[in-house]
Amino acid sequence: YRAMPTEANQDWVLTTTNYGGHSYISSIQKGNIVATQFHPEKSGPLGLALLGRFLKRQGRLNPAPETLPSPPEGTTTRLAKRVIACLDVRSNDAGDLVVTKGDQY
Repeated sequence: YRAMPTEANQDWVLTTTNYGGHSYISSIQKGNIVATQFHPEKSGPLGLALLGRFLKRQGRLNPAPETLPSPPEGTTTRLAKRVIACLDVRSNDAGDLVVTKGDQY
């Protein structure tokens, strides 16, 4: 499955990726909303550094020029950065592929 760029979603598309001759949306951004799917290796220093740069917004991504409405007066807001790991496929001791989930692979 993949999300395809269309006229209807062009304002959201930040990047596209081509894999195996198929182009698809690989990240979206609108206002302060950014979403991407990528799978850096968290068990090594390069993958951890990539995740760190992504969370600290270090790189060439610039915020979109649109602004979102301010929250109602008296509302307390705060930033929350988190990594939500979903699934990982690995081999168990018997060599079978198994799916694990969590954030401590």
